[in-house]
Amino acid sequence: MADKYIKGFINPLAFLEVDSPWAPMGDAKVSVEAILNYICPTTNPDTLITKYKEISIENPRLNIVPAEDRILEKLIWPLKHAKASYMLGNPLGTISLCGMVAEMVAILYFDISDTKINGEKIDEQKQKLLFG
Repeated sequence: MADKYIKGFINPLAFLEVDSPWAPMGDAKVSVEAILNYICPTTNPDTLITKYKEISIENPRLNIVPAEDRILEKLIWPLKHAKASYMLGNPLGTISLCGMVAEMVAILYFDISDTKINGEKIDEQKQKLLFG
């Protein structure tokens, strides 16, 4: 049993340029490249741009949106972060953010729809009875 080894990865979750005791002492600035090294598997700009182009094929593009805080916070910024997650090699982050946006779109669609049951509009009280 003594001749068996396993591969190990030391400090896989650490951001060494920031975490103590490895971080530089004093007010040393952390470089953009160090940040990119931590958040994505490649720091090659060409690779990141290629990934952006892969995920940015929608046509027509979303050029303007209402500057309404809830729409921005629940739909637009999460979609932007999903695209960034894809660029950075984080498919699970991409999928989860897209799922959250889909749920928010469903809620928005329900809220703006004139949903009726037996010809009666569903008010908040009826929603609580139906959905809990």
